[in-house]
Amino acid sequence: MIRKRSWKKLLAGVLVMCLVAITMSPITDAKAEEEVAKEAAEVAGIDVTAEESSESEAKTELNAAETVASTAVGCSYRTHVQDIGWQNFVKDGAISGTEGQSLRLEGIEIKLDNAESDLGIEYQTQVQNIGWQGFKSGGSMSGTSGESLRLEAIQIRLTGASAGKYDIYYQVHSQNFGWLDWASNGKSAGTEGLSLKLEAIKIMILPKGTPAPGSTDQSFLTGNIHCTYRTHVQNIGWQDWQGDGQLSGTTGKGLNLEGIEIKLNDSGYAVGIEYQTHIQNIGWQDWKNNGVLSGTTGEALRLEAIKIRLTGADAKMCDLYYQVHAQNFGWLDWAQADESAGTEGLSYRLEGIKIMILPKGSPAPGATNLPFLTGNIRSTYRTHIQNIGWQGWQENGQLSGTVGNNLRLEGIEIKLNDSDYDVGIEYQTHIQNIGWQDWKSEGETSGTEERGLQLEAIRMQLTGSDAKMCDLYYLVSVGNLGWLNWSKNGELAGTEGMSLKLEAIRILILPKGSPAPGPTEQPLGSITRLVNKNHSIPSNYVPSDLVWVNLPSTRSTQLRSVAAQGLAQLFQAASANGLNLYCCSGYRSYETQAGLYQWNVDTYGVQGAELVSARPGMSEHQLGLAMDVTSASVGYDLLESFGSTAEGRFIKENAHKYGFIVRYAEGKTNITGYAYEPWHLRYLGVDAATAIYNSGKTMEEFYGIY
Repeated sequence: MIRKRSWKKLLAGVLVMCLVAITMSPITDAKAEEEVAKEAAEVAGIDVTAEESSESEAKTELNAAETVASTAVGCSYRTHVQDIGWQNFVKDGAISGTEGQSLRLEGIEIKLDNAESDLGIEYQTQVQNIGWQGFKSGGSMSGTSGESLRLEAIQIRLTGASAGKYDIYYQVHSQNFGWLDWASNGKSAGTEGLSLKLEAIKIMILPKGTPAPGSTDQSFLTGNIHCTYRTHVQNIGWQDWQGDGQLSGTTGKGLNLEGIEIKLNDSGYAVGIEYQTHIQNIGWQDWKNNGVLSGTTGEALRLEAIKIRLTGADAKMCDLYYQVHAQNFGWLDWAQADESAGTEGLSYRLEGIKIMILPKGSPAPGATNLPFLTGNIRSTYRTHIQNIGWQGWQENGQLSGTVGNNLRLEGIEIKLNDSDYDVGIEYQTHIQNIGWQDWKSEGETSGTEERGLQLEAIRMQLTGSDAKMCDLYYLVSVGNLGWLNWSKNGELAGTEGMSLKLEAIRILILPKGSPAPGPTEQPLGSITRLVNKNHSIPSNYVPSDLVWVNLPSTRSTQLRSVAAQGLAQLFQAASANGLNLYCCSGYRSYETQAGLYQWNVDTYGVQGAELVSARPGMSEHQLGLAMDVTSASVGYDLLESFGSTAEGRFIKENAHKYGFIVRYAEGKTNITGYAYEPWHLRYLGVDAATAIYNSGKTMEEFYGIY
């Protein structure tokens, strides 16, 4: 069967041009002529030997290939290159010029090979400081030599009665952009208005209708398309026209933008501009264009958001960027053509705007991640409660669950309102006796029903391309601890490994960057982690927020930032009571603890070491949340007698007020596994430390975990 493949026909065309040396010479040998056509046919995918093909079909295809070969036209060209001069002629798609050397083309000569008598070629270049020169032809130079002027763009076209039989393609390598796409038949290739040099060129002539040698979408870029714009400002009226990224409007004055007009310069290109605004009490207005007012005047209605886009056949040559200054947020990120910039559903005014048009592919003028914020994305949620069952749906930070009734949450369902945005929500819960369940989404039940199992922790996150516009906050009330701090965007809320139930939850979605609804420092689940002989830490765990403790110390030592702050307050309170405390030992790495434990084994034997030193991976010091303290009254040592000193008694009675407990209490060795250590303080946060102190229990007893 005879097979035809258009892309292979392109290769056949290329082969034909490669055989110009043969076709330019008269072929008197019929057999040789047939071989030329046959080779072109093979490249084009014509199987002339297939058993299924008929002799007449094969002859038809061979004749077509022979026609292509006999009518092939070649093109030779050379360029004058900075610091090099005239290069040798190249032909048929070869590179003339340089790549990667940043050398400008200054001139070019182009001529046809094997041309018919009624076929010609002409070309013109845009030259630095000169602009478009007139068309040249027949190998004449276009551009300059010896004047150090760069070529910036070129147009090439075929002329004469036979021009309609061919397409001429050309591709240029442009400064900062590299190889642009292919131009054809007199279209511009390169740049204009950007002061960028051409560095290389390729030229090809193909039979009419042959597929282009590559993409033809973006062969030319211009910096000559500009926009101007003005805004109607509260209490001011119309401001003067601005352009090219200048500010229109105000900042720091709390004044509404009420209207805007945008137009393009007269560039000669087929490009226009249109825009629409989101207006207080009105919503999105219809699109306006080319200088027509969008918004209102004299009605005291604020603009809240805007969309802008380019139109017309030449819009593809440019990228459009715009940035707005929004009430309470300041400058948002840059929006790109047709994106929303500003806010919606928040009743916030636009106060200023900047608009820029750049050549296609130019770097954005700044960050583009978050040009728009919305308050129209909301969550609704309900919980399944011990002895009650499913409560009604709540939303926007309302409480779901109970407080003060000692009733566990057993399940939860969360979903978003029906908005026009690409955003969803997913969530997972940590369940008594089960652990972390798989992620659920959009109203599915996470947890259990009628099994008597408590939820102990939860995390949730927004999904979808528009999730970046929002922050998701959630707050839980935990048995024995009460309300913890707010968690955010996938963080854990609650506790893990402590057998503490969730009793209530609040969920709130806010525009990205909004102030948090309350404290968010250190979700309690991380700083109340139980570490003992049965619950260890990975050997490679190192806290990410360690700081050097700037307090009286017997040696330099570190703590996690939040613990260091609490310790400083504890030391200040002691000093106010005439007592001087000293830090002795804070954070220890896994390796340091291993060495210390081995020293104790060597000194006291294994049984003795187990009472006074933790094995590596089982020390609270590796958490960065424990500090051994001492005083001059015990010679700056770590002794049990410290507990009976004024400093020891002060710590025992007051440490919880600053987030610490005396971790290894007297008479609790059978529970903690360690001897009495009145100097060993463990940071838990004020709420947890106070709850444990008031209970009179160890962490193990309080959590019910041993």
